[in-house]
Amino acid sequence: IHREGDEASRVLHQARTTIARVLNAHSYEISFLSSGTESCNLAVMGTYEGYMNVEDRSQKPEGALPHIITSVIEHPSVLEPIRDLEKKGKVRVTYLPVHEDGIVKVKDVREALTQETILVSVMYANNEIGTIQPVKEIGRALEEWKRTEGRAFNAYPYFHIDACQAANYLNLDVVRLKTHLMTVNSSKVYGPKGAAILYKREGCRVEPITL
Repeated sequence: IHREGDEASRVLHQARTTIARVLNAHSYEISFLSSGTESCNLAVMGTYEGYMNVEDRSQKPEGALPHIITSVIEHPSVLEPIRDLEKKGKVRVTYLPVHEDGIVKVKDVREALTQETILVSVMYANNEIGTIQPVKEIGRALEEWKRTEGRAFNAYPYFHIDACQAANYLNLDVVRLKTHLMTVNSSKVYGPKGAAILYKREGCRVEPITL
């Protein structure tokens, strides 16, 4: 019907399929965005909005603010939306320190988890000092905590990994890393500028933040 549109659709599908193969994900779990910043913003704000729209009261403790866990060395695209929610009194936040080696301790993540935690966001490789965070171990710790709490893997809290600096260098297998959300930026892997993706595991609720 429209040759150019059909070709664009084909190329987009091929790109989504290729990226999904790299991440060990399904193609329908990949969303294209304009930047890593937009992807991280959506992971944070979209998770919050999705949580607020959940009708199952068992997932929303009465009278308690949603809780987010992140580290003090995250990229501003993660820290700023979290701080904005905190400033407006919409969430409670635990900012995890990094130790002398620049690493977030898995033990600190585990100890910060509460019944109200909806999101844990830790970057894979730091964009300034290059430290590689133990995201695989954090994902495993979250899975174990949920198991002891009688929660399904896709229940809150979600685990978001900002992997913009990790692509091309570190394993991005989302099953192995036990993550629910992952951000990857095209320009960091010699792709076109103005493109990024957000991986969202099937069954996880992330609401759009632009209408």
